[in-house]
Amino acid sequence: EASEASEASSSSTTTKTGTVKWYDSQKGFGFIAVDSSDGGDDNSSDVFVHHSEIRKDGFRSLEEGEGVAFAVEVDGGTGKRKAVGVVSVTTAGGDDAAGEENSAEEEVEEEADAVEATAASETEEEAGEEADAEAAAEAEAKAAAKAAEAEAK
Repeated sequence: EASEASEASSSSTTTKTGTVKWYDSQKGFGFIAVDSSDGGDDNSSDVFVHHSEIRKDGFRSLEEGEGVAFAVEVDGGTGKRKAVGVVSVTTAGGDDAAGEENSAEEEVEEEADAVEATAASETEEEAGEEADAEAAAEAEAKAAAKAAEAEAK
């Protein structure tokens, strides 16, 4: 069960870069094509992005062709990959986003660290709950055995 927990919230701790393939501002989601230097090479390397993971002030949206940096989280239930801590590093026209690239990558790395810490914490918590349940079951079994001994006498 502990391995299931780690699979359920596994994530990449490295910053990836990519280009917004498409994004629907009205629906609040889209897809990012991962750069080939970060392991992207075909449509299977596209990563889902939800508006709640876009790190910017005001209305959170992305433009087709915009360069972004992000971490990747894998949903253990579906196995699908999603971008977390998404920050813009270039405009849709390809210009650097006013010197924000370094701070954007740092922000994504911090987000990736936070996701990893949360996953580790959840895994430890579930392992602790599992141990508590096993101890309770063992105590019940001992109590039942003592009760059976007492009845036998």
